[in-house]
Amino acid sequence: MLIERGISNFVPQKELRFEVHIVEHCNLNCKQCSHFSPLAEESYIDLGEYERDMRRLSDLFDGRMSTVQLLGGEPLLHPEINEIMRITRETFPIGRIRVVTNGILLPSMSDEFWEKCREYQVEISVSPYPINFDYKKWGNIIEKEKGVSYTPEAFERGRMFKLYPIRTQREPGNDNARRNYFNCVSANSNCIALNSGRMYTCCTAANISHLKKHFNLDLPGSELNGVDIYAVKDGAELLEKLAKPLPLCEYCDVVNVGKYISSDWGVSKKDRYEWLTFEFKKEDIDYLKEKNLLDNTLVVYTSDQGFYMGEHGWFDKRFMYEESMRTPLIMRLPKGFDRKGDITEMVQNIDYAPTFLELAGAPVPEDIHGVSLLPLLKGEHPQNWRNALYYHFYEYPAEHMVKRHYGVRTDRYKLIHFYNDIDVWELYDLQADPTEMHNLYGQAEYEPVVKELKEELLKLQEQYNDPVRFSPDRDKE
Repeated sequence: MLIERGISNFVPQKELRFEVHIVEHCNLNCKQCSHFSPLAEESYIDLGEYERDMRRLSDLFDGRMSTVQLLGGEPLLHPEINEIMRITRETFPIGRIRVVTNGILLPSMSDEFWEKCREYQVEISVSPYPINFDYKKWGNIIEKEKGVSYTPEAFERGRMFKLYPIRTQREPGNDNARRNYFNCVSANSNCIALNSGRMYTCCTAANISHLKKHFNLDLPGSELNGVDIYAVKDGAELLEKLAKPLPLCEYCDVVNVGKYISSDWGVSKKDRYEWLTFEFKKEDIDYLKEKNLLDNTLVVYTSDQGFYMGEHGWFDKRFMYEESMRTPLIMRLPKGFDRKGDITEMVQNIDYAPTFLELAGAPVPEDIHGVSLLPLLKGEHPQNWRNALYYHFYEYPAEHMVKRHYGVRTDRYKLIHFYNDIDVWELYDLQADPTEMHNLYGQAEYEPVVKELKEELLKLQEQYNDPVRFSPDRDKE
């Protein structure tokens, strides 16, 4: 399903379906609004520009569309909304027209508004927010008393969803725009948008100017992200161009398909982190200082495993050698933690989750393999702290063709066993041979070391309940 969703982003839509902001600002101003309306200045769509754009789209698609959504901001704030509905229906005689509203202004709408909704066959679609408004009552009024089609928006009341947080700088890499576009659940789907003569594959790109202006960000603008509707020869070309990544896609922090960031509904405070990702830049740390949050924040810098750049004649990662087994871990501690300088105890990335949970006062599930680092961060040296690390890579055969292997690492030695279709052992003295170039396995003087490491290896495999385990009896054969 996820792969199908990604592939479909590159397939042009078969018919025209789009939305258009007829009002940029809003009377509700939800936090994390994906249209950035809380950041927008009071602004209404120009009727002349709107009619020109709609007639151009009508010419491209022979007056046919699937759906046009009139929204914002709050569309009912527009003083000329009746005229906008007229223009929309005259330019597109065939297709659905929906006014998407938060509902607050529905009781104050004039009889003429409801008459025009009926005349131009306009649906009212209400988004249910946790506010003092009787949505069920007004759904009945719209349909039964006003005689207008009513289609409530389908999302959970009380939860607000933003799409993906925006980076303020490009993520390193050559194909991030394409990757993010592939994983995006909004691209080339239900929120294709029209804005000032250009069409956009998503509402983020269509409305990014509000975010850019409010926070003074250097992000790709509308001229780079939108498709000029006056520069295409027909509707098919427009739909084809909309099925492609945008420069802005490089800045969207897309993690997984469908992985929205959600929170309880609330009114926006125009806080940058309602929309922007935390990138540990100077302005991010300054923000924590300004909000008096720095002394109550654990700042962590770490990374994925390191890549080989020719060491051991290899590239990529996955091997148990030091270049990819070790990762950076730098922490700026909250107030009350005294530890400074290097921590020499062995820690692993499986320790991050219990550390963050304990620091936040949340319970740590019993099935988590890692242990909290808080004692170390407080300057303590627990006597029962681990003295060995366990490693297991089992993804073979696969595209990287790294043989299956497991191993154990202590502060001085590392023992690795390559298994499956081979049976090879390697032993390294990390003190005497930090680059692991001399395999000591099989040398008589190291037999006591090997015996001890194999005992530790088996103990760790049992501790982590690894189904693939070293067998001392088989090793004797």
